[in-house]
Amino acid sequence: MQKIFVLLMLFCLAFSVGLKAQAIVGNTELSREMYAKAKNYVAQRDYPNAILVFNQLAVMEPKNLIYRRELAYTYYLGRDFNRAIKVIAPLTRAKEADEETFVTAGQIYNARGFGNQAFDAIEKGLKKFPKSGMLYSDYGNLYLQRKKYSKAQTAWEKGVKNDPNFHLNYYNLAKSYFKSKQPLWAIIYGEAFVNMERYSTRTEETKNIIFDSYKQLIANNQLLAMSTAKEKRRAAKKLSGFGKKVNEVYASLSPIVLGGVDIDNAVMLRTRFLLQWVLVEDEKYPYQLFTYLNNMLADGHFEAYNQWLFGKAANEKNYINWVKKNAEEYQAFEKYYSSLPFKNKPDQYYK
Repeated sequence: MQKIFVLLMLFCLAFSVGLKAQAIVGNTELSREMYAKAKNYVAQRDYPNAILVFNQLAVMEPKNLIYRRELAYTYYLGRDFNRAIKVIAPLTRAKEADEETFVTAGQIYNARGFGNQAFDAIEKGLKKFPKSGMLYSDYGNLYLQRKKYSKAQTAWEKGVKNDPNFHLNYYNLAKSYFKSKQPLWAIIYGEAFVNMERYSTRTEETKNIIFDSYKQLIANNQLLAMSTAKEKRRAAKKLSGFGKKVNEVYASLSPIVLGGVDIDNAVMLRTRFLLQWVLVEDEKYPYQLFTYLNNMLADGHFEAYNQWLFGKAANEKNYINWVKKNAEEYQAFEKYYSSLPFKNKPDQYYK
């Protein structure tokens, strides 16, 4: 009898888990088809029809929070913020509320001009999901809109530390550090980002940031070389142990860059950096981005990768010509690169 009871309980548990997983897209074929149709209306910016279908789905499956969250977001996209708030507010109090629920709530409140409620929604989400890179990204964006740049950076840094493979915090930080003239971190975070999000307008924007940050970095190190010992100590205090070591290696190699930063000396500089880092610093500060790039160097694809990374930013005409002249090499790189996703490691946060 006891054995039968245990088996029955296991069956019920498995059944309930299955329903929970299934509820994300719908409990019936009809609801799944309607959900896909509603999402298609949203993609076409036909918000009235999307709202109609999401409302129907919410009636059909009232316990499915996803439909109501999507409904609130569609009202937000259609700029009907009052209805969006009416729908989203009770969802943030539901046990089933996920990260996207709090992000959506923050966006809606912020768009309506309710800044305090937007912060409250994100902070409530972070209490429930303290390692959510998505929530930290929006938290930083709220601070950025209020020109609280230091707090924005802190939020994004927490996102990188707690959720190292959520890409947008790297993007936000690369832009922020570039503007605040901290090129070393703009380079590190920018290159991590473009390897996670490889083909978008943000990717192209970040490639330019990385290339221009190398110009800043080399100029800063050359200027620092002529500074007093006190000024050098002051500059070193602004960097973490990891950042200090990275900068020291780049500073020692700066004579490679003569006559300004171009694609050729950038490749030479970065190649020498990777070889020296692996030999001297990698044991104390293993860093997945450097390991990833060093493997690419060892596999013979580093020059083509650097053309992909810097070619347009340095000189688009020369980049196009290089790709034409080295078509076979570039195609081999693209095949290699597409098969090699980049993932950060959680125990390598050094900022």
